[in-house]
Amino acid sequence: MSWVTVITSSPGGLYWKPSPAGTRKVLSLICSKTKRAGLPGSFSGENGPVAVSHDHRPGCSTASRADGYSPPPGPRVARWMVVPDRLDVATWRAMPSPTDVPYSRGAHQIAHGVWAYLQPDGGWGLSNAGLVASDDGTSSLLVDTLFDLHLTDEMLSALREATPAAQRIATVVNTHANGDHCYGNALVAGADIVASQACAAEMAALPPAALAGLMRAAPDMGQAGAFLLDIFGDYDFDGIELVAPNRTFTGELELAVGDRPVHLVEVGPAHTDGDVIVHVPDAGVVFTGDILFHGGHPIVWAGPIANWIAACDLILGLRGVTTVVPGHGPVTTLETVARLKGYFEHLATEARTRCDAGMSPLEAAADIDLGPYRDLREPERLVANVAALYREMGADVATDPATIVGLMAAARAARR
Repeated sequence: MSWVTVITSSPGGLYWKPSPAGTRKVLSLICSKTKRAGLPGSFSGENGPVAVSHDHRPGCSTASRADGYSPPPGPRVARWMVVPDRLDVATWRAMPSPTDVPYSRGAHQIAHGVWAYLQPDGGWGLSNAGLVASDDGTSSLLVDTLFDLHLTDEMLSALREATPAAQRIATVVNTHANGDHCYGNALVAGADIVASQACAAEMAALPPAALAGLMRAAPDMGQAGAFLLDIFGDYDFDGIELVAPNRTFTGELELAVGDRPVHLVEVGPAHTDGDVIVHVPDAGVVFTGDILFHGGHPIVWAGPIANWIAACDLILGLRGVTTVVPGHGPVTTLETVARLKGYFEHLATEARTRCDAGMSPLEAAADIDLGPYRDLREPERLVANVAALYREMGADVATDPATIVGLMAAARAARR
């Protein structure tokens, strides 16, 4: 993590960062401040004119100069600062690139006023969440809660330590209805809880009490029960009362955190019936929910897979996105979204051949050559995705959750 120096220059300030050669050059202008100040096309810096370009990304401008000016050292502060006097210098900790964000449990700042909460290794139930703070730090928006109350409480505590804005969560967005993204809603029940209409309807299908009962019955459920205990046995679903969304939408919805825009886009049905992505344009960040799994196989509970591919295309087309927070796995870039799209396209081709040959989904999953995707974790999910493709191809296959859990349990057992 490097230090970046801000040299203020009316109406905004400059980011400076050491280059490999040790000189300093301007990387960009302070985005949220200068945009509202109406930045001119050029202005005079301490060592001559600075040219400004407004096409870097939404909400940001870039500047360049070739004089190699190296500002004097200033006091280090850990927060965003804009100093009115152009002669003053302030420094603060630079945001890491997406691939440099540590994949460790806890809250990680990934952009100005934006945090990702990560849970390695991103396997079953170990989902990510996020926080978007207003510019003045007086309010915030939470992207998803976690699988049980203990995990959600731990997350909220970590976010409050990271930023005072987490004390004032005004809005929660549930990206979809899987419990590892909404079962902790009870701990933020005072906030507005926003989800797509389809997500809200789907939440009622498997409330925490039903999953708790299923886990109690799992020891008597044979292979499928053993699988459930293996993937969900460490979570505590007893006593959780699901707090449902009190605001729903279809299509798109514009929210604001203070005066920061946050754009919600419904992209389901894909992973689930009501998937939503959360785009923070002025930060170049998108929270994908489980439209993106990074490091593990995705799993299709709803489909069609064509919609999931379309969701990937939509994310890839978002202007200015530099940082992608998946539903599971490390913070990443759009390259990982493109790779997931390639996964589904590859799988569709492979599944078609085996469906036409009369193989069952379980047989096909065992036979498919995953090529560049063979390193993905949770390989038992492959059979769920093959079954979804078979259904879309018109094959008479069951894809209800109980059947899919049974198929995944059989696939895992066959690998041992």
